[in-house]
Amino acid sequence: MAIKLTPIQCPQCGQSLSFRPGQRKIICTSCGTNILVEDDHQHIVRHIIESEPVLAYDTKRINSQQNVPDILSQMDPDQVMRKATKVWLIIVACFVIPMLLFGNTGLGGFFVLFGLPIILLSAMIIFPIAAGKKEEMIKKIEEERKRQEIERKKEREEFERREKERRRKEEELKRQERIRMLIEEGAVFFPEVVFPYENKDYRAVRNIIAASGFTNISCISLNDGNRLGIQLLRYKQNRVEKITVDGKTVAKGAEPYFPDVPVIITYHGN
Repeated sequence: MAIKLTPIQCPQCGQSLSFRPGQRKIICTSCGTNILVEDDHQHIVRHIIESEPVLAYDTKRINSQQNVPDILSQMDPDQVMRKATKVWLIIVACFVIPMLLFGNTGLGGFFVLFGLPIILLSAMIIFPIAAGKKEEMIKKIEEERKRQEIERKKEREEFERREKERRRKEEELKRQERIRMLIEEGAVFFPEVVFPYENKDYRAVRNIIAASGFTNISCISLNDGNRLGIQLLRYKQNRVEKITVDGKTVAKGAEPYFPDVPVIITYHGN
């Protein structure tokens, strides 16, 4: 038995698609948009986006595009010339038909005498005006296209901004969950009170770190007394140069570490 496929259109690019009864998610073969089919009978489609605010924004954008009439489709420059031609032909008919009906009579001569100048004069007036209106409509079409392009660009930028914010929040939630799991497993935070640690006495810094729960702390001298000289060494002696945790320079706001992670304090001195 053949499977019945229901046709729909991609809300992003308009590509014709089809889905099986009961199928809720499809991917557009043209633009790659993920689409959620909400109703088998009404065939309501939406972009699949993880964040509800972004989903609402995107669905609102699609609906607004469907409800707003297409201004460009209603603007036809050639229609102006067609209307002008019809008006001129009516004027021509108003004089030519009486010419044919009355022939060589006096009334026929009247229509010939006045009709030909009026026909020529109307052509000289109607068609230039129509050409001007056509040119004006062409300019309006170009302006409308530019306006729509600017609006689409703003929509894309807004969508990208919201998507970027959504991803940032997701990463922050994942980070918080990761930190929570680490703390449950016994991890501790590096003490922020030591920042900035440069030029602080390494012994005081070591005591603060140890008090925070770290158990594997090493202090290494740079042995740079001769290089610094007596005057400079007076200010640099026993001052911290760098602190690394598990081989990486520690930074303020870092995630918690396990207490036995290697902490190395390098300081100036001999």
